[in-house]
Amino acid sequence: MTISAILVCICSCSEGGKVIPRSKMAKIYADMFIVDAWITAAPYENRKLADSTRVYEPIFNDYGYTTEDYRASVSYYLQDPDRFSRILKKTGQILKLEIDGLQHGALIEHLRTDLGEISRKGNTLVTSFP
Repeated sequence: MTISAILVCICSCSEGGKVIPRSKMAKIYADMFIVDAWITAAPYENRKLADSTRVYEPIFNDYGYTTEDYRASVSYYLQDPDRFSRILKKTGQILKLEIDGLQHGALIEHLRTDLGEISRKGNTLVTSFP
């Protein structure tokens, strides 16, 4: 289920709840997009078991909010498309930083592996030198 479909579903049944601040909404959306990507990449039999309410509820809880708070927030922010757009833009920035960090971490690990190999070769040369 895509985020836009979830938004429509959630907004249509919005009840009570408090409005989540924009900065936290952006972080929540980033986490939701990551979970969506994980679910999409999962084997089909696991994907069909993913219930979005159960998948997202722990994300809301991590930030101290409930599904009702999320629904109220989406309903509130959709009333101001510019504000909602800024939240999504911030979400994109958060995700880019995550991707850059993962790429940076992979680069560092690659360099460590290369340096380890160079070190091993260097030790072999030193110990075999007459």
